[in-house]
Amino acid sequence: MNSTQSSNTAPHASPAGVLDGIKIIDLSTGVAGQFAARVLGEYGADVVLLEPPGGCELRHPKAIEDRYLFWHLNTGKKSITLDLNSTQGQQALTHLIQSCDMVISDSTHDLQVMCQQNPRLIACRIRDFSPQGPYANWVGNEMIHQALSGLMYATGRADDKPLYGFGHRAYYSAGAIAVSCLLGALIMRDNNSKGQYLEVSVHETAVSMSQNSVTQFAYNATWMARGPYPGPFDIFKCTDGWVSMYCRGDRWSALCQGLGAPQVAEHPQLSSINNLVKNWSLAYRLLQPIVNKLTVEQFLAIVEIARGLASRVNTMKDVLDCNHLAGRNYWHTLADGVTSKPVLGPLFRFSKTPRVIQQGAPDLKPISTWIKESHEN
Repeated sequence: MNSTQSSNTAPHASPAGVLDGIKIIDLSTGVAGQFAARVLGEYGADVVLLEPPGGCELRHPKAIEDRYLFWHLNTGKKSITLDLNSTQGQQALTHLIQSCDMVISDSTHDLQVMCQQNPRLIACRIRDFSPQGPYANWVGNEMIHQALSGLMYATGRADDKPLYGFGHRAYYSAGAIAVSCLLGALIMRDNNSKGQYLEVSVHETAVSMSQNSVTQFAYNATWMARGPYPGPFDIFKCTDGWVSMYCRGDRWSALCQGLGAPQVAEHPQLSSINNLVKNWSLAYRLLQPIVNKLTVEQFLAIVEIARGLASRVNTMKDVLDCNHLAGRNYWHTLADGVTSKPVLGPLFRFSKTPRVIQQGAPDLKPISTWIKESHEN
């Protein structure tokens, strides 16, 4: 079965990828670099993950929530083990560099030397902090990047501490930036036949994620404050889930009518648009006991009739079951031994050269085995 098809679709020949013929050495050990290399591999690049004996750290996660992270980041790649602390390992890496187009690293490898060894090489370093400045030698993590970037300060309730967002947001963003950089450098190489050295800072990427807030503060010393939205917006608890809702002032009366509570709209502190915005916390306290007795679908229907804005707050299961994503054939399935696993859909789509994933995450192979299999194929 073609890996980009659902399990009930007949197989067909895979079309050529837009990056067919491009060879990539993935030296990265973390999320950003491995994610970038995976995306490029999905569009035809031949990606080899170079790991130390025993495998990279992501193969052996400490946190249960990261159990499938390596599998997710490395579908479609090949893997070889190489001891870069040995002379033989360094010689083997030098040999591999001569014939590859791109190298991605988040470690201490000297990529600029590699660029000298292969003038057509495009080498991308993803690091926590740029080598200039007082943070140059710091080691970061997701918590640190969200804290230093301002993202954490701007997130959460006004009456509570800043909120740390889950997942690897800063690192995935840095990986996406790396994809853009690498593709831009590849286009440039087509024009002048020269590779180049690229650098992506996770810290600077995270700051850019909050660009509007930071620049707004630079302009007028204001920012999007943590806390309640300054208007008729809130998240309501229903019997079977949560709903995010916004109601414009001119829809307020219709919403209250639909909820069977016209008296709320007539409340003296809520009877005008200005008062509604000013006293929204009172409106929420009056409406929540009513909404709490409704299902999500019932509340959404009432808001729709009142011409307000509302959406179910999806759980992870809701996302998996989303009819819109299913209609887009977003979820793909890959075999993993005797079982299969869902794979996230493509970040972007080409009409002529769609994404193709040939296999799940690779098993570890010594370089000698990999060379032998390459010669046989």
